[in-house]
Amino acid sequence: MYDAKLLFCEAKDIKGASTETDVIDLGQASPDLGMTDVPALGVTVQTTTAWAGGTSPTVTFEVQHADDNGSGVAGTFSTLVSTGAMAADATMPESFDIRLPIQHKRYLKVKVTTTGTPRAGSATIGITDGTQKNPFYTREI
Repeated sequence: MYDAKLLFCEAKDIKGASTETDVIDLGQASPDLGMTDVPALGVTVQTTTAWAGGTSPTVTFEVQHADDNGSGVAGTFSTLVSTGAMAADATMPESFDIRLPIQHKRYLKVKVTTTGTPRAGSATIGITDGTQKNPFYTREI
């Protein structure tokens, strides 16, 4: 479940060569969202349109952070943590988490980079306390 104020994007088309999400302002100079153990906060990526097409397409998700530039807006962003290149095809998980490091800066965003020109692919990305993975039970009658 996503909180509207902790949502980077919702069902955003991310098949372009490089896509950036909205910026989340955590409102403090030295936040420590990665410090919590229960629940463990991180960035959840949930595929909303399956990846399709392209020539051996890959996708990389980078959580980026920035300090306040002195006027109440984000300064220059740098990569905080990256997934590395992942196959953008049917083998990619429908939903996965990127754990936030203990120390990070005030502003966060996610940069998505693709190669191999996939023709389809979108995702909802936000800060959550984990991916909801309900078990499937069959009922004997």
